[in-house]
Amino acid sequence: MGDWIAHEVCFEVPHRQFVFTMPRPLRGIFRKRRRLLDHLFHVSIESLRDWMRARLDLPEGKLAAVAAVQTFGDYLNFHPHLHVLAATGLVDGEGRFHPMPVESIEPLSEVFRHRFIATLRREKLISEKKARQLLGWKHSGFSLDAGDKPVASHDVEGRRRLAEYLLRAPFSLEKITWNETTRKVIYRSKRSWHTKRNPSTPLGALSLSKGFQVFTATDFLAAAVEHIPPKHQQTVRYYGLYSNKRRGMDAKAGRPRPRMREAAVKYRPPSNQPLFVILPPPSPGSARALRPLWRDLIMKVSGARIRCSVPAAREP
Repeated sequence: MGDWIAHEVCFEVPHRQFVFTMPRPLRGIFRKRRRLLDHLFHVSIESLRDWMRARLDLPEGKLAAVAAVQTFGDYLNFHPHLHVLAATGLVDGEGRFHPMPVESIEPLSEVFRHRFIATLRREKLISEKKARQLLGWKHSGFSLDAGDKPVASHDVEGRRRLAEYLLRAPFSLEKITWNETTRKVIYRSKRSWHTKRNPSTPLGALSLSKGFQVFTATDFLAAAVEHIPPKHQQTVRYYGLYSNKRRGMDAKAGRPRPRMREAAVKYRPPSNQPLFVILPPPSPGSARALRPLWRDLIMKVSGARIRCSVPAAREP
C-alpha cells in the first residue's frame, strides 16, 4: 500500500511527514472510545491547511494529504498520535503549486494545541479548569515533528518510505526475543526512561544502543491486542486533492496526473486540465523577516481568542 500511495496517490511535488502528538494526561480519553480520535484527525488537518494558507497568503489553497492514526508507542504502550504525509505546499485555483519555505513549525504547533484543547472543551471531554491548566503549562506536552527537510519532488523512494512508516504495524517481529529460561518476551526498541533491563539477560545478545522491555507472554499479547482498531474504525484517511472523491473525479474526467514544471517554461494548458508549476519560495531574507510575525499568523488562523506567548523579535 505504501508503494501505491507513493506512485498513484502522491503528486510529483515535495512532501513532508507531520506527526501530531497530544500530552499524556489526555490520552486516556481515547483509550476506550476510539471514535473520539476523529477529533485528532479533524483538528490536525484543519490546522495544517490553515497554517499553510496563512503562510502562503492563499485563503482558498488546496491541501493534498494522507493521514493515519497510530495508537502505539515504542513499547506497545497506548500513545495515540497522527501521522500526516502531505504535499509541502498548496495548489491555487489555477492549478499552480506553491511550495512552503523550510522554516520553523512552532506556529503550527501552537495552532494545533489551542484548537485541540478548545475542541475537547466544546465536546465536554475536559473541564474548563483542565483546559486552563493545559494552556498554562510552560511545556505543554503537545508536540509536532516534521523531519529535517521535505522529500524532493522526484524522490519516489522517499515518499514510499514515508508512506510505509505511516502504515506500519504496532510491533516488529525483528524486535521480539523469546527467553526460554525465564519464559519472558524481550522487546527491543529505542531507549526510554520507562524501560526495564533484565539483569539475567546477557547484554551481548542485545544491541547496547537500544533499550528493551520485558513482558510475560500474556502481557505481551494483551499489549498487542489493545492496538487492533475497533470494527468500522477508519485509520487511514485521504484529504483535499488526495481524497477518494477528488481522485475519482479527476480519473473520470480523464485529467492527466499533475506534474511540477519550472515556472520559467511558457506553457498554456487546456482550460480543463490543471497544470502544476513551481513558484519560487520567499528569499531567505524575507523568510527571516517574517519570524516576528508568528504571533500575528496564529491570530490570523485561529482568531483573537488565542493568547500567544511567543515574544516579538528584537531588531538587530
